[in-house]
Amino acid sequence: MDKKKIGAFLKELRKENGLTQDEFACAFSKSCFGNVGIISDAAISKWERGESMPNINDIQQLAHFYGITIDEILNGERVINIDFDEKYFLSNPSWYIDAPKEVNLYEIREKQELEIETRFKALLRKMIIDGLTLAENAEFDYLVANFYTVYLDDESEDTADFIKNLKFHIFKTSALMHKSSLDEKFWEVYKLFESHFMQTVKRDICDDIENAEDILRNRVRNLEVFEKDMLLAALQVENITNCYGIQDNNMAKFRSDSHSIYEKTYNRPYDEERLTKIAIKLLVECGARLNPLLLGYQRDKIIKIDILDRLIELYDKFKKPIIIPVYEDQVYNFYEADNTPANRKKRGYDNWDEVLDETEYSDLERRLYNGERVLEKVVPEWVGGKNEDEMIKYMWSIISELSLKDYLSARDEKLTAELISRLDELCLEDIRRTFFTRRQSA
Repeated sequence: MDKKKIGAFLKELRKENGLTQDEFACAFSKSCFGNVGIISDAAISKWERGESMPNINDIQQLAHFYGITIDEILNGERVINIDFDEKYFLSNPSWYIDAPKEVNLYEIREKQELEIETRFKALLRKMIIDGLTLAENAEFDYLVANFYTVYLDDESEDTADFIKNLKFHIFKTSALMHKSSLDEKFWEVYKLFESHFMQTVKRDICDDIENAEDILRNRVRNLEVFEKDMLLAALQVENITNCYGIQDNNMAKFRSDSHSIYEKTYNRPYDEERLTKIAIKLLVECGARLNPLLLGYQRDKIIKIDILDRLIELYDKFKKPIIIPVYEDQVYNFYEADNTPANRKKRGYDNWDEVLDETEYSDLERRLYNGERVLEKVVPEWVGGKNEDEMIKYMWSIISELSLKDYLSARDEKLTAELISRLDELCLEDIRRTFFTRRQSA
């Protein structure tokens, strides 16, 4: 029990009733004990300053006098019952079904998402500073359970246990960083959370950038610095407006004609260049910056190859005769066929379209005959995601290891300004090559 918190709560209750300490001592003694003077104003003063606690009988009488519960006194706050399912209706995936036809569902959803993220961040900051009330704790638990992915090594199957351990981790992190600023503490704990609405923001930028730009700006501005930067950095592997699969030939079989999904939906021509540039400009104007630490890069990797194992692998795939069973005269006869792509294809081999590199095979044979057993080979390796989902995971892994100071110092204001200044003169591929290529390997 927190004596200071209980004392402050008792003082708040007394003042709500318009009583001085002396007046309350008289009224409380007479009402609960039938005799003025049993509880003195000096005792009341000590309770309210947190210097002493009422005994259990006094607590029962205080609860009766103020018309509240004993638990509320012991917790130092009123219990406020809030229907979070009603307040945060997006927790219900079918929230829009019963909505009136005339309402703008997009604006309703955007307003709710903004409210959820703003409230969650406020609660997290308050938790770091001085802790949450019972009602705030319940609200925090609800928001975490329904709207956030948490990156915390915890095997708890019970949600309540998991959130309890999460809060302990937050308190521990804050305590260890007692000399750090609030922003630095918030940076470290907020990195544990990923809002379920991150992809919603990305999709909205694609869908409604021309229809609801003002609403989008509010949503993007509300994101944390690194979240804005992540949306911008994802352009390295995928155009911002590519959610329609415009450039994906695999989508062709799903189309009934040459028009894109976008053109059918919005009744206007789809222009990948123009829309992506508008999106880049919006992100930057709302605070996004280029940060090379978030970009993937290619580096040389040395791998060791067992020459004999590699020769056996190549022989089995490309040189070993293909055995074909033929059923003749009620028995199977087996015939050898040349190991060619056509024969491999007929037999259903996975590598039917591959071709043997004869130069590699001859070189490995020569090395083996010369007594070599292991070959060191330099091969290019891509570090980072090859699509947006993989890249998001990669960026989270990078951010999780960085301090706020290190992250902010890596953001490139100059390069971002150059990107905006050259946005109209460059095509998307030139933009990607010029501004989204990490030139230094880690």
